[in-house]
Amino acid sequence: NALLGYSVYTWANWEYDRCTRKMPSQFLDEKPPEAGSE
Repeated sequence: NALLGYSVYTWANWEYDRCTRKMPSQFLDEKPPEAGSE
């Protein structure tokens, strides 16, 4: 399932990005991929 694989990849990339920075101000500005696409 290509769509599922892409979703997992996007989520993992976002999680990695979030965990790498751990800056509250940036964290509040960021949204998960599914929330940002609305």
